Amino acid sequence: MDVKSAITKRRSIRAYKDKKVNQGIINDILDAARYTPSSGNVQNWHVVIITDEEIKQKISDCCLQQNWMNQAPVLIAVCNRIAEVERMYGERGKNLYSIQNCAAFIQNILTMATAHGLATCWVGAFDDNAMSRCLNLPSGIKPEAIITIGYADEKPNAPIRFTCQDIAFYETWGSRRQYPQQSFGLCKEPPAKTPFLKRILKKFKK
Repeated sequence: MDVKSAITKRRSIRAYKDKKVNQGIINDILDAARYTPSSGNVQNWHVVIITDEEIKQKISDCCLQQNWMNQAPVLIAVCNRIAEVERMYGERGKNLYSIQNCAAFIQNILTMATAHGLATCWVGAFDDNAMSRCLNLPSGIKPEAIITIGYADEKPNAPIRFTCQDIAFYETWGSRRQYPQQSFGLCKEPPAKTPFLKRILKKFKK
């Protein structure tokens, strides 16, 4: 699967088949993700791989009792080693760069998993302190996300997306250019006609 296909085919899946994921596939996903760029090449991410049913239940409890997570054969907890980024870049490193680094790492895991035919969901709703205790994280390590990984047992429709014309400006904010539709491969409709934008505009008119 090429990169664009893996990105566009990815969905947030919340129903999984009772089918194990080979450890070799997980290893390959993480091997690719470790090439993620990071500020100062600090690579401040760590992962905890969870397959134990009891621990999975505790994690889903920490995630506001999202018990659907237990269906996934593998959970990957992505953790942030903040101190080194803060040492290099101060408060901005602590509050921004360290999180950006982990977010890019997570996205690469999602993309690579999709390329392997796996389904994922990025979960960020959890109690930080409870999750840290559940994962036995040392001081200075912060949980950033839980990724569920497995084989999909649902096939949700593609969500509505903004077109490229909706989101792209040139040189300065608000400056648009008129280009042929084919200039943007993903663009199907002009901005005013997209269902998503119609819904947003209707909401603001109320």
